[in-house]
Amino acid sequence: MTKQALTKGQKEELTAIGKLYRNAIYNNPNVSKVLVDFSNGLKDLNGEISTTILSEILHFKTLVESRDFFCGFRNWIDELYDILLEKLPNTVSFTIDCRRKSVQSTVRKVIRNYLDGSSINLFDLVAFRIVIDSLDSKEKLEKYCYTIKDICNSFFQEKLCVLCTPNKQVGSDPLCKDYIEIPKDNGYQSIHLAFRTLENQLFELQIRTLDMHEDAEIGESGHEGYKDLVDQLVAEYISFDPKKVKIPHFRVFINNSIHDKIGLKDALTIN
Repeated sequence: MTKQALTKGQKEELTAIGKLYRNAIYNNPNVSKVLVDFSNGLKDLNGEISTTILSEILHFKTLVESRDFFCGFRNWIDELYDILLEKLPNTVSFTIDCRRKSVQSTVRKVIRNYLDGSSINLFDLVAFRIVIDSLDSKEKLEKYCYTIKDICNSFFQEKLCVLCTPNKQVGSDPLCKDYIEIPKDNGYQSIHLAFRTLENQLFELQIRTLDMHEDAEIGESGHEGYKDLVDQLVAEYISFDPKKVKIPHFRVFINNSIHDKIGLKDALTIN
């Protein structure tokens, strides 16, 4: 999708959506109220883009407000941690944490997917990340990532979660995005698995080594920097001045990543 490919109507609607988005971000004290204000604005706008993306914005709002969803995962992650501790060699250390996608990243990705003709539904609104480290060789560390993938597949399917087929196949396994086997153009590496719970909630599991993680966060494959390249069109419309945001704990870090925490991530981190 290029700037030239946008119709005049799409440009006008994206301009209106951007204005709604900035008003919601600037005038509300928390993420939930931002999403209420923004989704109501999309309903009133009633355009082709706004109507299409509204369902995923409302889904994101439900997720943000559902503390039961996150608390339920607390027990699962405790169990998974113990299983990994038992099955992995004692030379391997690991952490498990959770991140909720920021409002900024969610809105941009939903609109970008619409413009690209991709699925509007996002698997990664909530993502659990397992990061491993060891003095073992790089090859062994990558092998441990695949061992963890198999363990997680079995574990979450026992919890009656369904392994989802990704919107595109990356690597030889059709049920995951294997960016270790086939890194992204910017060098990003990780294994991504997507699951659906009985309550129809989607979540993503990411598995990577510490070197892969550091490179993704602050290195040449920095995820936010990569998204800036593929998001150029959407970023022109969906942008805001961070200094005007009133959400507590809102932060924009040096690498341009945005965190609009609602007090859940720390409670789900296990080291």
